[in-house]
Amino acid sequence: MDGGLALGAELARPGELDGSLAAISAWGGSPQVLVYNASAGIPGNAAELTPAQALADLQVNVASALAGARWALPSMRAAGRGTLLFTGGGLGLHPKPGLASGSLGKAALRSLALSFAQELEPEGIHAATLTVCGFVQPGGRLSPERVAEALWGLHIQPLGSWARESVLE
Repeated sequence: MDGGLALGAELARPGELDGSLAAISAWGGSPQVLVYNASAGIPGNAAELTPAQALADLQVNVASALAGARWALPSMRAAGRGTLLFTGGGLGLHPKPGLASGSLGKAALRSLALSFAQELEPEGIHAATLTVCGFVQPGGRLSPERVAEALWGLHIQPLGSWARESVLE
């Protein structure tokens, strides 16, 4: 393969990711690493959140992450190795008033990642979550470089020493 491939998908629309994943498959190669870093959360308290709003945000925070992982897993299983990385937010650990939907989504994503970790470790597939407690900003304590280094650090951990979760504060 030469060159690169850039694709987009509206993760809030169920099934929208499928076309991009099919294009990646057609482009060639097998996924060795999947990094899922998407977020949605309508502002508001839990008592104000409608089921429709919660489901729309869960589509982005969890269902699309699940779809991406399910797409990557056959190739990873065939190779007997691979890495699934999910970035979450501090809201998944410490919900905040006014951010109920985002808190719910990040807690559910964390649970999904930890479930994958337990399930897939015996198959040689590392799944982990990186919880970023704050806003990623260039030059800040949570810089893009620091987040990338933390994700890379999770990916290169040796078999038998895999962390299922890492937290950046």
